[in-house]
Amino acid sequence: MGFINPDFIEFDPVFEPNIQYANLDDGVYSFKEGIESAVGFFPKSSIYIEGSDSISISNSCIEFVDDNPDIFVVPSEELTLLRAANRLNRWWITFAQTHDGIIVEDGRVDFRIFGSGKLAFCGANIVSTFESSRPSVSLNSAIESIEREYLFGGTLISWDLVYWPDYNPEGTIGRLAWRIDIFQSPEKQFRFYIAAKDSKPLFHYSLVQFYDVWGSASIEYLPRFFDDSLVTGPYQYGEIGLGFSPIVASDNYGAYSVSSYSTTNLPLRARLRGEWADVEDIEDENGLYEFWLRPPSEHTFVFSTEFADTDEINLYYHTTYIHEFYETIDPAMTALDYPVPARAGIESTPENAFWDGYGTNYGSGGSSMRNFALFSNIIYHEYSHGITGWLYEGVYFPYSGQPGAMNEAFSDYFAATNLDDPRIGFKTPRYGQIMFRTMNNNLRMPGDWSGEVHADGRIFGGALWDLREKINVPEADSIIHFTRYAMPNTFNGFVPEALFTDDDDDDFSNGSPNCVSIFEAFAEHGIGPGYFPQVEMKYDVVELGDGDGFYEAGESLAIYPTVIADGSFAWPNIVNLEYTIDLDEEMGINIVFPEIPFDSVIESGDTSIGSPILLSVTDIDTAFFADVVISYSALNITTEIADTFRFLFGFPQALIIDDSPDAAGRNIKYIAGALDKIGVTYFAHRTLSGDIPENLEEFDLVIWFTGDDTSGTSISPSDTAVMAGYLSAGGNLLLSGQNMTWQLDSIFLNTHFGATHKSMSGGLSVKGISSGGFFEDYENIYLFGTQGANNQRKLTSISPSRAEAIAKYLIGDTCAVIHSDGISKTALFSFGIESIGGNSSSVSLAELLFRLMSWFEIPMSTEEEPIQPCDLEIVRISPNPFNSRCLIKGPKGIDKIEIFDLTGRIVAVHSIFTSKNQELIWDGRDSHGEDCPSGTYLVKCTANSTIYTSKAVLIR
Repeated sequence: MGFINPDFIEFDPVFEPNIQYANLDDGVYSFKEGIESAVGFFPKSSIYIEGSDSISISNSCIEFVDDNPDIFVVPSEELTLLRAANRLNRWWITFAQTHDGIIVEDGRVDFRIFGSGKLAFCGANIVSTFESSRPSVSLNSAIESIEREYLFGGTLISWDLVYWPDYNPEGTIGRLAWRIDIFQSPEKQFRFYIAAKDSKPLFHYSLVQFYDVWGSASIEYLPRFFDDSLVTGPYQYGEIGLGFSPIVASDNYGAYSVSSYSTTNLPLRARLRGEWADVEDIEDENGLYEFWLRPPSEHTFVFSTEFADTDEINLYYHTTYIHEFYETIDPAMTALDYPVPARAGIESTPENAFWDGYGTNYGSGGSSMRNFALFSNIIYHEYSHGITGWLYEGVYFPYSGQPGAMNEAFSDYFAATNLDDPRIGFKTPRYGQIMFRTMNNNLRMPGDWSGEVHADGRIFGGALWDLREKINVPEADSIIHFTRYAMPNTFNGFVPEALFTDDDDDDFSNGSPNCVSIFEAFAEHGIGPGYFPQVEMKYDVVELGDGDGFYEAGESLAIYPTVIADGSFAWPNIVNLEYTIDLDEEMGINIVFPEIPFDSVIESGDTSIGSPILLSVTDIDTAFFADVVISYSALNITTEIADTFRFLFGFPQALIIDDSPDAAGRNIKYIAGALDKIGVTYFAHRTLSGDIPENLEEFDLVIWFTGDDTSGTSISPSDTAVMAGYLSAGGNLLLSGQNMTWQLDSIFLNTHFGATHKSMSGGLSVKGISSGGFFEDYENIYLFGTQGANNQRKLTSISPSRAEAIAKYLIGDTCAVIHSDGISKTALFSFGIESIGGNSSSVSLAELLFRLMSWFEIPMSTEEEPIQPCDLEIVRISPNPFNSRCLIKGPKGIDKIEIFDLTGRIVAVHSIFTSKNQELIWDGRDSHGEDCPSGTYLVKCTANSTIYTSKAVLIR
């Protein structure tokens, strides 16, 4: 947020053309909508630009422009060298476009060249279509238009005729415009673009950058914030004078030596002015240290609050500090190598701080904000605006849109990195908010874009901070600083420039030391081409055995991986991709890796088919499921890439037959998941094509279910014949499904299940029958979908003839039986067991199958005990679920019942019990007499200081 006075004119929005990439034979091209030139060309083969100094290498770049008109679409005579900077053994070269001798704003040609002369990439942002170079409007008329349209006047600073780029997806046009700079006050300076054909305003932005910052510093200075204790630091590079002797500067340790030709008493004076800072107090007298002494003598002094206000000495210390920080990063840079004005107590904007193009300015605070000069972070922020302005001098970088947001983010970053603290403006507001913003955020483009530079700077700044978190801090500081030499003015444009800065071997194809982190940091904020590696993995699994789908001793399988490198960006290539395998169960499994798994280099857009991984089964005692985890690594990949496959080794214990008409096979997962919990291996088969596995008799148990069948067509006579043959051979069968028993032959049912179909039934609640010990009568099962399939619509009931009834509908007849004839064992459920809920039922599907497996004598290998039923003999609720009322029976000595909803809120409290009456009828109302909504409620009973709980399900 910016604290800009309400009478300031609003900024114009900046149109940001979209960028698209094209991967061609000679390289990757990037194009902007409405721009004929290629804004980026990343060559796939090596191209060298000759030259040993700025003149020769710039001339070679001009020749390259003439030789490649399809890329640049501009004659070289329209180009003027803007910058040829050699830093970090690489060249940043930028040409500005002119047309008919007139500057084209944002018209530029860029070259990025390694120290070896190898071209990293180049491109052009060129305007090709122009209006006539003759203005129809005079300068005075343009100024009158500013006064009329913007109600803004002042002193004319400078003016010029330029071409302003009117970006349009259909084609960008260079509009002839008057570029006019007007000064009204230090905080009100604007640049205007007025059409030179008809006086219409085209664009404007502020030449003064107002920022939300914090800071405090001095010789006796505040380390971070306004409420820190003062500490003492060296008075670096400060001017010190003795009488009328020439003024000298202290060194970086604060040491000084000044000569005198007199031994009389002389005043030693120091002002808060030095080589890199010149502090001025607008509201009061400037700080001055003065001490009279007689040479020769030794004198040590501290420039403390006795001689200057805290904000003054704070400004001097931290302005000097941040200059030295940049000097350390970039010793050759001369950006602000002068006494930068640092003005305290700005009266016109007391609750703001800003860079005015030459110096920094700080308000002394007001009702909402504290004195900005008391916060080191703010001082670093404003000074960094000056550095950015110097690096971007002469290039189109308006304080609006993405350029303005980048400007803010750069200042935020270099302020935050020096304090190792992502909070911007921390403690600066007096009330309410504790800071202005933070760089530690997850904001993304384009969803979080707002159109205000400070808010939008958080998106780009968040990426900068994330990069700092991923790599070491000095490297991040260096990459971010030196990339500004490229003068990128869009978020996306910064990313390839940062990769160029980071490269260390003049070869983009193998990436750069921090390329993965750079891609990732910006991709997390929706900036740049995305994550690296951009790969897609595909697999083919080939069975090398008898073809029955089970991998038994002596059999094997081969996994053929395929890597597809995403071609949306030019580089880096994937180098020396390898893989490793991890098995949850390794006993009896031999893994054979190929010597050369993939092509040594997989270029962007290429596909590499890997050599197969061979898994051989040597000797296993029991069947088991194993998770095969394939992990990939490469020389230039630091992020984890892994895929997991689940294979069944050995012959499974159970066969699941899904006889459902559901084409998606969605209900298998419920039964399979329950078997996983109790450690039973299985193979799932679906019968949509009508086929049944030929080796049915090899399975110890068959679980046959009809899923969500409501038409009664799933189980055919041929199916029952297969079942009968399997059971006659001594097999075990669990048969389950809704709308099923009526369609089965009564002789078949009676012979193999000891039961017959009785009738259709209603209700979704089942309770146990305790006669045989399989269930207890207080145990219940709900079929309405909580952690279940929620697919029961047409339930049936059955009558046991010779079978043992184990469950019945809460309102209705028997619905589950078990039967043994000495040859086979069967279990019949006249509803679909896949619908059994887990949260509300006292018996889950896993618990039901655990009991059935024990009865079928199927071994289990559970790593954890199956879910046990609730202890409902203590608290019983019936009916449950209920519609209007239920009976709650508690243990002896109960004195209170509390009912909670699932959020933990108390719904009702009852304390009406006596030693003879341990029950309550709850009418489904809360303590205010209001009807409670449908749902599950927790019933908490307290008896003799012991708590007992159960669940009640209310269905309206």
